[in-house]
Amino acid sequence: MIPLSRFWSTSFNEALGAEPDVVDRRPLSYNTEWERGLWDQKQIDGVELWYPQAGNGRVGAIRISAGPHVESEVVRVRSDDFATETYVTINAATMIVDSWTRNANRMFEWLEWPIRISADCDAVEGACGEITNIHSGLMTDRYFLKFRISTLDEFEGTVLMHDSLGLLGAELRDPLLFALNITEL
Repeated sequence: MIPLSRFWSTSFNEALGAEPDVVDRRPLSYNTEWERGLWDQKQIDGVELWYPQAGNGRVGAIRISAGPHVESEVVRVRSDDFATETYVTINAATMIVDSWTRNANRMFEWLEWPIRISADCDAVEGACGEITNIHSGLMTDRYFLKFRISTLDEFEGTVLMHDSLGLLGAELRDPLLFALNITEL
């Protein structure tokens, strides 16, 4: 299972071996309203780290993705001069982006979570602990599995699965830090 101390201390340098110029070195500012609290976020292709204001610099959520449009059915595309815009349907062939997948899989490895992008449903369910909900929303070829990993370190999360492509992304949360971070905005 995922060690809580590793989750809290996750950094791009340690987890991904990211080059120093890639990593956002600005101090945390907690200027983003998300999930009823104030957060700061750092990201590179395929991985977002979310820091709650109440977390004393610890990571409260990690979002991992195979590409920028894995949760989209349609994407708006604008011309360079913003004069025209069109809507493009996302197809399976364009959902997975190599650079995103490389970083996503390195984060799974860092977290010692035995799944990777494109893993099949059986492998993902085996790595997720207790499945608490399954839903597809409006998407026809993708569905979400909500889960709870219950050990001494309890996590909640969601994985996004595709019918033919397998695992497209995941989000892990520390529910205690989420609860501590709720503020009246």
